[in-house]
Amino acid sequence: MSLSREDEGMLRAALSSFRAKEEEIKRKKMEVCDCMLSHLGRIKEETKRLAIICKQNGSEDDGGEDKTTEEQETGSGEADEAQHGVAFFSLVRTLLLVSGYM
Repeated sequence: MSLSREDEGMLRAALSSFRAKEEEIKRKKMEVCDCMLSHLGRIKEETKRLAIICKQNGSEDDGGEDKTTEEQETGSGEADEAQHGVAFFSLVRTLLLVSGYM
């Protein structure tokens, strides 16, 4: 069974459209991966800064004044949030790697 010229043209157009969509999907995947890695990098940097701040605040002498419990909890909560953010983005990165998006 042979295809008519019209059928061949339609088949080529459909194949071309399919390939274009496939390339668009690959490009979008790479954009998402780049965005996620960018976020992960920023979270790591913020976590490092937060750890430095927490370390400095813990070792400073405030002239005999004790930090209030609320101040201590706020600092601790921010550090926990940052660490959870890093853990979350590490998990997302791992999932992207395993699923073949990266």
